Amino acid sequence: MKPLAILRRALFATICLDCALILGMSAALALPALFGMEACVVMSDSMGSALPRGSLAYIDRAADGTSASPGDIIAFTLEDSLCVHRAARIDEEGGTITTKGDANETDDLHPVPFGDVRGAVRFALPQAGAFLHLLISRKTIVILTSAALAFAYLALAYLPLNDRRKRPKGRPWRFNHLTSPNDLKRA
Repeated sequence: MKPLAILRRALFATICLDCALILGMSAALALPALFGMEACVVMSDSMGSALPRGSLAYIDRAADGTSASPGDIIAFTLEDSLCVHRAARIDEEGGTITTKGDANETDDLHPVPFGDVRGAVRFALPQAGAFLHLLISRKTIVILTSAALAFAYLALAYLPLNDRRKRPKGRPWRFNHLTSPNDLKRA
């Protein structure tokens, strides 16, 4: 295989990979928003096997603290971060939910007010969050951008700008497929 053909295929593969990654990230984050959900990456092991570290959890924002019941996995704000734990007890009179991580031995110290509940976890994709977190890291963006720019530079530097075949002498380009003077008369 010629070096230029290899370069073309590598450039095409790199561009396709970049586009697929961008579309995949966009779909994983934007499509759930159309259905009133948001995605979050599970960053700890506090939920054990129900939501392992690196899972991509989808939170139904329509669910609030008043609609939660014991056993539901809820997402709530805790000191300017999002936390995902299971509802252990609900205090309707006090307007709070006592939560507990599945891997934790005791309940969380502070009950969560209904107003701090962001929603209920509807489903999760194991390890998809770790992959997504890796994709949006600065290192990955720099590497993918550098690869795309390097291949674009190589393509511009080494690939011919005009790739058309040379036309035969004595015949116009549009009659390139004709082989004899008799063919010209028929055309």
